[in-house]
Amino acid sequence: MSVYKYKNANGKTLWYFTVRLYGKQHVHRGFSTKKEAELEEIAFSRDYVPPKKNQVTWLMLLKSYSDYYQQTVKNSSFYAFKLRCEKYLKLMPNYEITDIDFPTLDQFMKTIPAPSRKVKQVVLNDLKRIFDYCDVFYGIHNVQYKRLVIPKDYSIRSIKEKYVLSISDFKKLYKGCDGDSYWETLFLISFICGLRISETRGIQPKCFDFQKGTLLINQQAAFKYNGDKGLVTSPKTQTSNRTYVLPEFLLTKVQELIKAKHLGPNCFLFYAANSHARPVGQITVYRKLHKIQKNVNLPFFKFHALRRSEASLLNDKGLSGAIISDYLGHNSFETTKQYYLGDNQEKKEKVRDILSGIVTKIVA
Repeated sequence: MSVYKYKNANGKTLWYFTVRLYGKQHVHRGFSTKKEAELEEIAFSRDYVPPKKNQVTWLMLLKSYSDYYQQTVKNSSFYAFKLRCEKYLKLMPNYEITDIDFPTLDQFMKTIPAPSRKVKQVVLNDLKRIFDYCDVFYGIHNVQYKRLVIPKDYSIRSIKEKYVLSISDFKKLYKGCDGDSYWETLFLISFICGLRISETRGIQPKCFDFQKGTLLINQQAAFKYNGDKGLVTSPKTQTSNRTYVLPEFLLTKVQELIKAKHLGPNCFLFYAANSHARPVGQITVYRKLHKIQKNVNLPFFKFHALRRSEASLLNDKGLSGAIISDYLGHNSFETTKQYYLGDNQEKKEKVRDILSGIVTKIVA
């Protein structure tokens, strides 16, 4: 029985049941006892009559699919889908599903305010999944969507550079923490070790060996509770299991943070606001990063730019590709070279000044 208790606005304990029938989630509240809720659930399930095929409209289908989709994907994926629903999918005319033909779908795809071909392709993929769901759960076989295609884009594409922080950029970011050792330590470890955000969030005091001065990365924090695996899982790949030798000043900051916050071996070094036993939220880290960027006048960049910047810094210092790949936990240097190495603004200006000095002598 899917029966649960809750408290209303007056603090009174009541019961409700939730049941999924024909692809639609139903919730009924306000029962005084658990037994009453169970009996009502049985009666409701027995007497429920699904809507007729020709009575299922687009918005009804979209709501039903959203309820289903939320149960099958992680929170971040559903949140992105929810935004697409509000911005694009709800613009579809609210016809009955049997009346949605190809001209309707084609006109919808042409008029949605999607900023790029890539976004339109994502919306088209949503349509395909929704109509497939409709076929399975409602028995309505509408295949008009299969005729939809996204025209190829032959225009000249603009270059999208990967942002790479210089040392002065990171110094601004560090100073923007305003002496908060929690955030200073988080950004220092992420930058020095080139960690993914999930790996940073998954660090626990037991990962450190202060006698050897090392940090072991053999786990990452799950985005949400992952069943039997709990809050931590294995890193992204086998090569992501690695050990870092940390500088003395960073080890000292970590020890001070552990001591100040009374963190046990199995607590999280970067913990949630309400519990040391849970990792800091991914969105919380993003918000802090973007707030600092705004306060210290840094350009917008994602957390992963810290990892990319570390790779570029090591490359500039002359380390071999094999060493950099191993340091970041990549399978090969090709991955590092293709997705991580880039030039920061200071390096470009330095090259410009050198070339300017040389060419000026030639044309003078």
